[in-house]
Order: sequence, then C-alpha cells, then structure tokens
Amino acid sequence: MPSEWHSHVRPDTHVVLELSSGVLKIVEIILNTNISIAKFGTFPTDALVGRPFHLTYEITDRTDLDGRPLLRIVPIEELNSEQFGQEEPESSTRASRAESGADDGDAKIDFTGSNENSAMKDNRFTVDDSSRQTLSMSEIEELKKTDTGSGKYIVTKILASHKYLDEKSQFSLAKYALRKVKKYLKRFTVRPIDVTMLTQVIRERYSKKIMHLRPEHLGLLTSMVDVHFSEPTESTFDHSNHTTGPGRWLAVDETGGLLVAAMAEKMGILYPTEDDTYEGESDNTEEKESNDPALVEPCSNSINQPPAQDDATSMASKRKSRASLRRQIPAMSASTNTITLINPNIQSKLHLLKHFNFDQDDPDPLHPLYTHLKTLSWIQLLHTYADRPEATPEQLDAWTSTQRGSYYRKLRRWELVKSVVDDTRSGGFDGIILATPMEPQSILKHTLPLLRGGAQVVVYWPHVEPLSQLHDLFSRERKSAFADRYYQDPDSINEVDFPLNPLHVLNIRLQVLRARQWQVLEGRTHPMMTAKGGPEGCVFAGIRVIPSATKVEAKGRFPKKRKKEPSLEEIEQAEKRLKGAEISYQN
Repeated sequence: MPSEWHSHVRPDTHVVLELSSGVLKIVEIILNTNISIAKFGTFPTDALVGRPFHLTYEITDRTDLDGRPLLRIVPIEELNSEQFGQEEPESSTRASRAESGADDGDAKIDFTGSNENSAMKDNRFTVDDSSRQTLSMSEIEELKKTDTGSGKYIVTKILASHKYLDEKSQFSLAKYALRKVKKYLKRFTVRPIDVTMLTQVIRERYSKKIMHLRPEHLGLLTSMVDVHFSEPTESTFDHSNHTTGPGRWLAVDETGGLLVAAMAEKMGILYPTEDDTYEGESDNTEEKESNDPALVEPCSNSINQPPAQDDATSMASKRKSRASLRRQIPAMSASTNTITLINPNIQSKLHLLKHFNFDQDDPDPLHPLYTHLKTLSWIQLLHTYADRPEATPEQLDAWTSTQRGSYYRKLRRWELVKSVVDDTRSGGFDGIILATPMEPQSILKHTLPLLRGGAQVVVYWPHVEPLSQLHDLFSRERKSAFADRYYQDPDSINEVDFPLNPLHVLNIRLQVLRARQWQVLEGRTHPMMTAKGGPEGCVFAGIRVIPSATKVEAKGRFPKKRKKEPSLEEIEQAEKRLKGAEISYQN
C-alpha cells in the first residue's frame, strides 16, 4: 500500500466509511457535494478532503452559515475509554465536545461494570426479557429528536432504564453497553480503500459476484503464482521476433476485476502515480493537521479544491488533456510487468477497478494499468483476427472528415488488437491464475502452451469437485499410463482418456483454505460465532514443465552392503567357539 496515496483523503477518489455498527460503505469523494448515511444524516464531502485517514468523526446537529452539518473529530482517548473501559480525560474530551456544541448532559457510560462484586458475578441467573427494559421504542424515538449530541445521552438513558443491570457480570455489561453504543452513536471512521478492504465490502452483499473470494484466498493465489514487480531488463526476442520481457502473467478473471486488482497491487501498478493528483492537496493537509481537530468545518474557498464556477471548464480541459495523452502514450504497450487478461466477451468486465481510479471506458493515460494491463477475448486468441482495414489515397481524399476519422480509429484499434494477440501467442508467461466458472481443463488446454518452463499454474474454485477432476488429470497413475502409450503407440492416445497432457504439470497440490477470525481478549478468547458462511474455497496449484522428446528411464543403482567390522567381544566369542570345535574334533 503506497503511503503517499493512502496518506490523506483526495478529491475524485473512493474511500470506505466504517460506521459504528461495523458496516462498511464505499463513497466517492466529489467536491461540493454531500454524503448521506442512513440513520445518521448528511454531511458535506469537503469536510473530509485533505484530512488524514483513520480519523473517527461524529455528525453533530450544529450547522455552518450555509446550513451544512458540522463534524467533530473524536479524540483517541475517548475511543479508548469506550473500548477498554477507561475513564475519559477531561482535557481533551470535554474541550472537543464544547467546541463542537455537542451536549449530552454530562452523560457517562459505565463500560467496566465497576459496581460491587461485578467481577464475581456470572450469567447463570440472568433472564433476557424485553420487559426488563422500561424505556419503550417510542420514548427512544423522542430522545432521538430532542438529543443535540451524538447519541451518548440516549445510550446512558437506556442503561439507566434497565431494571436488572446490576445482575450482569463485568463482561456482559461491557458487551451490552458497547452494543448500544454501536447502534445509537452517529460515528464513522474514514478508511483508505485497498484490495482487502474492497473484498470485505463486496462479500457482505455480493459474495456470489466475486465467486466467494476472501482476502486469504487472494493472498494465497498471488503468493503461489509468485506475482511480484520485476526490474526492467533488456528485452528478448522469441522465434517470431516479438519483443518480450520479464514479469508477464496470464489471468482469467470473472470476478469483476478483483483478481486483477490483487495481482496489480503485488506488482505495484494498481494505484495512480503521485503526479496525477491535484497540486494543492499536500499544502492544505499540513494546515488541517496542525489545527485543533475538535471541529471540522467545510470551507468552499480552501486551497484543496478549485472554484465551483470552473468545474465544467476543468472537466472539459481534463478530457482534452487525456485525449492528447492517449495519442502520445499507446495503450497496452508495456513489455514488462504486464497482466494479460483473457475474457469470454469482447468488452472485459473490470468495473471494480474504478475504485482505484481506473475506468475501462475512459481510462486515464497516466494510470499504470493503462499500459500494463492487456485484454483480449478468447475469439481473438484462438481464431484469426479480421483483415487490416485498407483504403487507397484516392479513397481517403474522396471521403469526408468523419469517414476518415472513423477509418483511422478502426486502423488504430486493429493494430492494438494485433499487437496484444501477437504478444500473447508468443508465450513465455511466468504464471497463470484462473478464477472463472468455466471448466478449468478447457481453459488450460489452450493456455498451458503459452507458459514457460517452471511457470506456476493456480486455479481457484469455490467448491472442490471441479478441482478434484483436474487433479485426477495430472495424477501419477495417469502420467504412467500416458507415458506407456505415448512411447509405444502415440496414435492410441485420445482426448477422451487424456483431455490434457499429464506430463505438462508436476507437483500438483489441492487444498482448502479458510482463515477463521478469533476474538482475542483477556479471559474471553474464542472464535467468532457470527462469521459469514459460504463455500470454503479450494485452490489447485502445479508447476508447468516441458517434457523430454525422448523416453527417459531411471534405473536404480544399488550400492553393495558395507561389511561391518566385528567388535572385540565378537572376535573373542568366535575364538572360543573355534577352540571348542577343535577340542571336540580331537576327542
């Protein structure tokens, strides 16, 4: 994760808001707009721009001169007091709440259960019944309307209205109070977005769309295939005189671009460069960090945003500059540190990459993925591409400007597709990762020849059945049967018995991965009981090898057994037996 990209909030980027209830929400930072959070309210986006990440904010009822709500930065001392049951320091907490105008009526929540004998109590005689809470829902709704703070007064009233709160143990009371805090406090934390955070957000609602991938799956897949950044070296030429370089990987991704994002993050080409950002952001960041963090007021004339009346002009100039850069920087032109994506459709589905400022419909030429990500379809790879658009000089002169522009666009598109297809067909890739609902053997039939010797082959599938069939195709027994037929009668080999050449992949492995989350607290360490279910997720891995053209026979050469030198006791016993035999012979 680059520190310069995830240091502070920037305009025209995506961030993750972690609510007090633990819900994650992705929002786009657009200047002069508002962000709406259900049950919390609305606040201006400008209040977050230029601020560092990992700060916790409260939405207050105070507004500025323009009627926009104000935010309060919650000090770390106050957060620790609620999480670990410590007392809130008067100097930081009360000063910050006084400046923000949040008044909870000296409300103080007891998270520790510090009443008498609370540590000796247990929950054996505790009865969970709604009648024990005297405060009704209608009264709680009235408190929400009259409360001018962030909800702490409501939590205090709920705890005070519990008739048998003194029966709870220390742990039970802390858990009950923390659950009410997460429900009623209007707080959120701004987190930077990366592949791990994006995976967690999507898994909560659209797990099927990413084939039930989890962060541990992405880490294992990229580690097994050894995805890394390769230093640019002198390019080499293959048999077709095509320029190739190190660090080239194949991918078949039907998860919306999540797998490609994980690979690009390992290669260092996922995030935009520092030059493609607004110039005034860093200056304003230092100014905001040095101010008192008690109150956050949106400022429309701050240095971190352009004037509102110039938005249309700036967008038009940005599109014009991107169009000129596309003519100078050819797309998919990198020869090293590249990801070649093969998809079933002409237009690849990479909508998740927009969270990293890469729009496949309108890509930024300064983004690293613009040159390092190459896409093509199966039809373009397996079949001959269309003929080159041809036009004579007489035809070009007779055409209108619109017809000539259309012709040159088709010509540039044809040259781009041809270069990507030729680069892919030249082979020599360092590895391949599959995450697709298609049959793995049907994909490996065409992609295994494109890998170099020693390349890693990794396949992900939510369930184990398809991978167990793939594992059988490269098993030891099938290798022996294939070798016997191949060197005796090659014509007897058919695709029914051997859909793939089992000699092309060695060291096959099949494993199931699931990292279970644990709660690690003193006296309360146990696995989380509310983890999200779903398939475990299976991974198949192997090494691509190039078999010998001739038959290789390995015959063992067994060494002779070394004679053991007899000990002194054995020699004395042998001499005694020999003397006894001589005496008996003489008699």
